[in-house]
Amino acid sequence: MMKKNIRTIWILLAYVIVISLVIGVIVYSLSLKLSPVEIKINEILIGGRGRHCKGFFIYDDSGIGHNVFFDIISYTGPGPLYYVQPDLVNAKEIFSGCYEFPETISPSLVTSGIPYYPLDIEIKLSSGDEINSNESALLDVSVNFSDEYSENSYAIPFSQKDSHEVVFELQTTNFDYAPKNEEVKPSPITLSLPIIHRWVISPKDKTMGEQYLMVAVYIDNHQVPFEISLDVRSLIGTNPIVLAIGAAIGSGIIGMLTITKTILEIREKVSNLRKKKRTRYSKSRKRK
Repeated sequence: MMKKNIRTIWILLAYVIVISLVIGVIVYSLSLKLSPVEIKINEILIGGRGRHCKGFFIYDDSGIGHNVFFDIISYTGPGPLYYVQPDLVNAKEIFSGCYEFPETISPSLVTSGIPYYPLDIEIKLSSGDEINSNESALLDVSVNFSDEYSENSYAIPFSQKDSHEVVFELQTTNFDYAPKNEEVKPSPITLSLPIIHRWVISPKDKTMGEQYLMVAVYIDNHQVPFEISLDVRSLIGTNPIVLAIGAAIGSGIIGMLTITKTILEIREKVSNLRKKKRTRYSKSRKRK
């Protein structure tokens, strides 16, 4: 009988292990499918190509130069500013294609240059920060030329005499998005006409943690690329793997407690049987 009870315990233990693993897999699958996630823009890094090595100078109406490096300018005030050809301002050529511009030039030379207007770029998730992992968010990129440079403006060549077009491009491996780049058509842009482009984005399966989207804005042949850092995380605050392990361990503990209870009950029954045998034996001896 004892051997039979031990065999029963081992069978129960095997069932507990199998059931714990199955519960862990089920919890993991459900947490991936159903758990809400949060997408937040952590950081936006914007920068194009500086035309000359360490940048170049563009000048205001007074002939004062302001350095532009990767389309970034440390200047606030009215625009446009002007890029003047190096030979007209006696810029010193350090090596091929790289010039050292004077900090000031004659105001009469300024307007002969190429006008650079301030470009403001705004990025937001218009549907809010929270989405389900099987749902989508709307990513809006707004570009707008103005006549006033601010701390967030970028200096872009732009002539009001000519027509200009803007095209948007998105590169990512961990998000599905629409429209695709080949479906995006050029849009006309002017100083008074802001352009808003919208993508529908959705994190792919098992996409969690910090992710990056590469976006490029093309204004004619001038490229302004920037990187968007997004945080995709479960709103329940727990990694699906941790949930699965916790569920498996929890069910295992419950199973082990059940087995322990069964063992104690078996021991109690065996102890009672032994007591009965001893009682019968002592009674039989007294009769003799």
